[in-house]
Amino acid sequence: MKKALWLLAAVPVFLVACGGEEPKSAAADALVLPGDAELDSRNVEYKCEDGRDITVQYLNKGDNRLAVVPVSDSSTLVFANVISGSGARYAAAQYIWWSKGAEATLYKEWMGGEPVNGVVCRER
Repeated sequence: MKKALWLLAAVPVFLVACGGEEPKSAAADALVLPGDAELDSRNVEYKCEDGRDITVQYLNKGDNRLAVVPVSDSSTLVFANVISGSGARYAAAQYIWWSKGAEATLYKEWMGGEPVNGVVCRER
């Protein structure tokens, strides 16, 4: 009987220990950009031609330039600034966020190595 009680008490402990990762806190998701420069963060609201209203957060610190862009109603990605002939071009996964002045375009498709069929968004 004592053995059975010990086993019943040990099973939940074992299951918790083997259950995988603990939930992460918001602090664990914090992004720390290197360097001594001050972080410049700004939110820009856009109205897109597909009917969506989105808010893009731009984070700049030293040579690091990021854009946090909602690519769909259920997905937001962190984009990194890449070389551009004109405007500011950011890339994440298969997406390109390209802004110039008060207009930006989110490209989701590619043809021949170039982005096509973008959704144009304008600052509100």
